[in-house]
Amino acid sequence: TNAKQPQIGIYNYTLTITENHGCSNYDGIKVTVDTTLQANAGGDLTICSGIATTLNATITTGSSIVWSPATGLTSNTISSPTLNFATLNFLNYTITVSAPGCNDATDNLTIQVLQSPQLITSNVSICIGTIPTLNVSGADHYNWQPTGDTTTTLSPSLQVTTSYTVLGTNNNGCTDTNTVQITVHNLPNVSAGNNITASTSLKLTLQGSGASIYLWSPASNLEHDDIATPIITNRITQKYNLIGTDNNGCLNTDSVYIKYIKCDEVFVPEAFSPNQDGNNDELEIKVEDSQCIQTLNFQIYDRWGTMVFATVTPDIKWDGKYQNIELADAVFVYKIDIKNVDNLTITQKGNISLIR
Repeated sequence: TNAKQPQIGIYNYTLTITENHGCSNYDGIKVTVDTTLQANAGGDLTICSGIATTLNATITTGSSIVWSPATGLTSNTISSPTLNFATLNFLNYTITVSAPGCNDATDNLTIQVLQSPQLITSNVSICIGTIPTLNVSGADHYNWQPTGDTTTTLSPSLQVTTSYTVLGTNNNGCTDTNTVQITVHNLPNVSAGNNITASTSLKLTLQGSGASIYLWSPASNLEHDDIATPIITNRITQKYNLIGTDNNGCLNTDSVYIKYIKCDEVFVPEAFSPNQDGNNDELEIKVEDSQCIQTLNFQIYDRWGTMVFATVTPDIKWDGKYQNIELADAVFVYKIDIKNVDNLTITQKGNISLIR
């Protein structure tokens, strides 16, 4: 207690403790009094721009420190601030260390700041089946991961969305890293509809689906070629091709076959001659196309009203017999009911002459 500020020098102090019964022990301490403080700003540094760096100064315990200038430092009153801002070329910092009763101590730190590369990349979106090209610039050397490629471009074949990381290094040894994502979009499920057989009397509309933008060809047969459901204006048998594009810019194709047939007439011969001469021996009905007929009911009667022949199949012909007996020359009456491909019913009646 009541200690005075010592002068500069080396002092040895001894502490002796004696107990009531006369036993004692002692210990000593050597105290060096000096007004010189420790101030070490650390060794000069070479760093890369844009990268946070921690500075490490060594100072006397219990003393305070001030960095000057404070530019770029997270704090200028701690011994290990972080340098977040670094301009190119050289930075010079001075530390001042202070303590009561001591002379201030200073030290200097020079930091050389090298230019870091600034990689230029961009994310890419592709349609599945397309080979993308990733480009990078801004450095002298590159390394793509996970492929290990060292080129300025990368063209991977992908089925799913994938990310790549590229490390760029310049000739100063400074680096920069970017991550590039390739988003892979599935192709649209484009449909041109089902193949259709229809009569020329039927107005048809194509049935496209699965896309946002449509383009049909040939366009000359359609009222519009750029909508999902264009009307066919030229009723001829034709294959129509559809290109469909979705909102991602991906496209797919499909096609549909439209067959037009004339189904509004049924031809029944007025006479036939079942005499086994190889000419006109059987009676058959004829239509433009067998697909015209959905259902058929063809009946033939003699003059007494007896039904001598009937069929619901257009391929079955009458050979002029009834109950396997050849009929004599006569005039017969027929009736035919057909539902055609347009769901229209055609009813036709007339006479048939059997001439042997």
